[in-house]
Amino acid sequence: RNLLIRLLKDQQFAAKLETLNRAPDVQGLESLMIMPIQRIPRYALLLTDLLKNTKETHPDYNNIEKALDLIREIALFVDSNMKTHENQKRFVELTSKGAKGLIAPHRNLIHEQTFVHKNKKTIFVWLFSDMLVLLTEKKAKVAKNMQQEKFQVPLNLVWIHESPQGPNAIQGDENRFWFELLVPSKIYPLKATTIDERSSFLNDIKKAQLKFMSNPNSQNSNNNNNNN
Repeated sequence: RNLLIRLLKDQQFAAKLETLNRAPDVQGLESLMIMPIQRIPRYALLLTDLLKNTKETHPDYNNIEKALDLIREIALFVDSNMKTHENQKRFVELTSKGAKGLIAPHRNLIHEQTFVHKNKKTIFVWLFSDMLVLLTEKKAKVAKNMQQEKFQVPLNLVWIHESPQGPNAIQGDENRFWFELLVPSKIYPLKATTIDERSSFLNDIKKAQLKFMSNPNSQNSNNNNNNN
């Protein structure tokens, strides 16, 4: 992934990749990158079938058994990191659509979600390892808007209320779907589609904030990018 991000900074490479991705008979680079991962379950099935049809007395039996154990371990590892992979793929898609300004060595996409604001507008939220990007549905249609500083909030300047406060307070069971993001000069009372969706986002942003604020290098990199 790091190599691809570095290559995308090369305008000539990025332009060539965009041209290739538009070709009807050419697989996109992202599709090719995921192919080795998609083959892992096939290898597991092949080795399972091979082991089943190999006598225990055969000299290859133990090696096949070891190979099957290893491929199962790899499959478990891949499954546990699938979300990370999907986020990386999505990050590449966003940059290829015009948000190249988001590219930074320390930055990863952690969570992408849409919520409903109390004013009924849909808010698109991207949680990165160092910042939040919040856009209305209209502005989210243009990927370049994501790289505008006015829509970006460093994670150390984001506060969370588990439930909307004051005039934004929600009564009754409906409150379980809501939370509130406080950023400089703005408050976002937001509603998730499901309780699990809300919990997943809140857990991710809390973990990201802890990691971000415990790493001064990330904060310095974020400040330098905002100044450029």
